[in-house]
Amino acid sequence: MKILIAPDKFKGSLSAAQLSGILSTVLTENGHECMIHPLADGGDGSIEILEHYLDVEKVFVKTIDPLAREISCFYLRSDNTAFIELASASGYALLQKEERNPMHTSTKGTGRMIRHAIEAGAKQILLFLGGSSTNDAGVGILSELGFTFLDKSGQELEPVGKNLINIASITAPKSKELLESTFILLCDVTNPLHGESGAAYTYARQKGASDKEIIALDDGLINFAKVLQKTVNIDVQAIPGTGAAGGIPAGLIALMGAQKKSGAEYFMGLTAFNLRLDECDIVITGEGGLDGQSLHGKVPGSVLQRARLHEKPVYFFVGHCKYEELPQIPKDHVYAVMDIATDESDAFLHTHEYIIRLVQQFVHVLSSQEE
Repeated sequence: MKILIAPDKFKGSLSAAQLSGILSTVLTENGHECMIHPLADGGDGSIEILEHYLDVEKVFVKTIDPLAREISCFYLRSDNTAFIELASASGYALLQKEERNPMHTSTKGTGRMIRHAIEAGAKQILLFLGGSSTNDAGVGILSELGFTFLDKSGQELEPVGKNLINIASITAPKSKELLESTFILLCDVTNPLHGESGAAYTYARQKGASDKEIIALDDGLINFAKVLQKTVNIDVQAIPGTGAAGGIPAGLIALMGAQKKSGAEYFMGLTAFNLRLDECDIVITGEGGLDGQSLHGKVPGSVLQRARLHEKPVYFFVGHCKYEELPQIPKDHVYAVMDIATDESDAFLHTHEYIIRLVQQFVHVLSSQEE
């Protein structure tokens, strides 16, 4: 068999490249030919995937973390394009558990990275939106690009989540230099900005917000949407995905003309995925958790959709699977670590070993099919 291996990461456990390597090693030892093609959906880990495919330069920059402490991180540059991962400067992984609270965190650090890239000549900014610790609707980024956010008395507000409710007006930058670059936002989220399925109610709890703070953050997003409507006549609530990463697309689409695209589809186009599909007999994909959402904009769903068009069978190697949410996927095409691990802790500690056991089971299935 010629097998195309195209997974996303197991978050907190294995990178997409590591998972691909484990699968490839066992399959190759058993006589199969493998093509390794790790993917991402625009979340944290996307930069690593880019380095796998592109000739890029690492650019190190001093910036600040979500609580305004100085840090050093990097973005990638290729010609006049900068690739920036939001999580590098604004991710929740940068904070201790007790520090996490989207009322007080800001995307200013990411804004400084973007400003650095533009001042260094970048004409296109690709921003990967996964892993956010914030719920500031992008005002932190925008403040570093020259926008100011004022309350009713005309006082400038600190660009953090708790102040969205107090924004009464927005002042554009005097210099347009930082506004001339093209912005592309990559992620898999389709949530609206506010409401029951919006940024605050869906994601703020895992970022450290209490029930009361979630309500306050959602009220702030509602207010910010109204101010944007008044300022630039754009209804950001009507645009799918503006609830991603604490609402960052709302601010950047309205004030910077940013475009939001599917991260998985972007990576497939970038890496000539369809050409690889033409060359293989079967496809393996996967991610940490396979559920109903996996089929909507995430790597496994995008791989499945394209593979079916090419009439290639797809198998899934995952951390855990909600089979009841996936009636369209044959259960015997899914190999889940949690199906053989004793518990979640065991699964995380021994992911590598369990993947080897699962792929060995898969090898036996292929052998029986070939007979």
